[in-house]
Amino acid sequence: MKKLFYMVAAVFICGCSKQGNEDEKLLDNTVTLIEQYQDEMQRDTVQDIIGAASKGDPEAEWKIGKLMIAMWTYKEPNEEVRELANKWLRKAAKDGSEYAMLDLALNVNGLIELAEQQRMIYAEKGLHIIQNKEKKNALDATYLSHCYAGGVGVEQNIEEAYKWFVTSPELQNVPESEKEILIDRWRKTYLSE
Repeated sequence: MKKLFYMVAAVFICGCSKQGNEDEKLLDNTVTLIEQYQDEMQRDTVQDIIGAASKGDPEAEWKIGKLMIAMWTYKEPNEEVRELANKWLRKAAKDGSEYAMLDLALNVNGLIELAEQQRMIYAEKGLHIIQNKEKKNALDATYLSHCYAGGVGVEQNIEEAYKWFVTSPELQNVPESEKEILIDRWRKTYLSE
């Protein structure tokens, strides 16, 4: 299995070499870090994500960025991991991932804060993509809730934020007894004076 991981990483590295040394270094640093934690992660899933990211899939690039944020938050709170998260999310945003755009706009935990103008550009682009979807998924609802609650990319609207919050995965996948606790926490966060 470890050999397969190295082979996928090698394919990914070779695939990115056309884009230049910067992408190659980004990938090398990411693969090195992932190798340290591969026993703790689902190898097949990580390999699939790396393979898709090597082909320029913005969603896979976003997932690598989120993985780096999780590592930064829970395992390796150092600047190298944080910088990798930022680079992957910026790459994903550039390649069209609305979720990466909104993570950058919302300054998700661990990200290097961007200038206000750049955050708003990402917010507007990401929201535009989500708002124009015919069918919105639970992840879309989460991002819409956060953006409306914070007035990021849209005018702040707590009622609209709450509407999206109650359809988000944060509430859909928890027992009824816990839903009220989460709703209370949300109200205290956004409705406190």
